[in-house]
Amino acid sequence: MPLISVQFGAGGVSVEREFEVAPRVGDILQITYGDEQYDLLVDIAQHSEDPEDNSMRYFVHAGVIEDLSAELKRQMDRGRG
Repeated sequence: MPLISVQFGAGGVSVEREFEVAPRVGDILQITYGDEQYDLLVDIAQHSEDPEDNSMRYFVHAGVIEDLSAELKRQMDRGRG
C-alpha cells in the first residue's frame, strides 16, 4: 500500500496515511487526526518520482467538508447531469 502525504485544513495539517489505491481529485477521504475525524474532499492529487531512490511520492491536498450529506448529494446530482 502506498504511503501518501495528505494536507488539509486552514492550518495546513499534514499527515501520512496508507491507502490501497491512491486518492484522485473528487474523492472523499475520512481521516482521523488527534481525537478528531475529518471528512475531506480531494482537490489536488499528484505523484512524482524521487530522483535519489527512484521511489514514487504521492501528495494529496483536500478541503474539509462541513456538511458531508450535502456534498454527497451534490456529487450524485452532478453524476446524473
